[in-house]
Amino acid sequence: IWSGWRLSPERLLITGTLGNSGVLGAFLAIVAPLAPLPVLPLLVWGILLTHSKLALLAVIVGVAWHHRERILLAPWWAQAALALWVIVPIWAVVTLHGSGGLAERAQMIGLGVSAWLDRPGFGWGPGAWAWHMPLLQYQAQMRGVAYTTPHGEWLGWLHDFGLAGAVALLYWLKDELRIAFMSDVGGAAMALFLCALGLSVTTSPMLALPALLIWGTATASRRGDRC
Repeated sequence: IWSGWRLSPERLLITGTLGNSGVLGAFLAIVAPLAPLPVLPLLVWGILLTHSKLALLAVIVGVAWHHRERILLAPWWAQAALALWVIVPIWAVVTLHGSGGLAERAQMIGLGVSAWLDRPGFGWGPGAWAWHMPLLQYQAQMRGVAYTTPHGEWLGWLHDFGLAGAVALLYWLKDELRIAFMSDVGGAAMALFLCALGLSVTTSPMLALPALLIWGTATASRRGDRC
């Protein structure tokens, strides 16, 4: 906050065990739809300061989906305020610089897909991304950060488990969409799904924990129980 729009020199101390600003932004985006409305501006501000475009998209969709019935019944001035709520983060998404280069991420995705095609059936084994992809980075002479986690849950499952992992991921997607449409935590599930497109949720403890809480709460509400 005290550094304005610039990256804070103490940002690594602030994110701490969250790992990086992208994971911090995703964490805030996932919990934001469940937060009281007066707290939302503070959470969105925190996401803006992480400069995570994916987290901004996730919080817009997640909050709008969570309050969709209230939005449809709201007067015109409230809907206009909601439009401003959407426009301002979109403007920030367009103008703010992300923390990582898109070309570098695209190259990493290409390496991951190529590695999967080498073993398409059952992949390289559980957790293999952490040692295999840095090795491929070195062989491809990619400089910079060693990507020990994939940019996207789908890519990690394909690499580690192959087509068998893709089948399991499709089942998860079906259940995720059912949660989004049939439970009280649908907005958070939507935000979680969008974050999983660009981040690995299951390999990040700070994202896996709220994900488990969301899934547990949703399945409990379908049974008629309450957490």
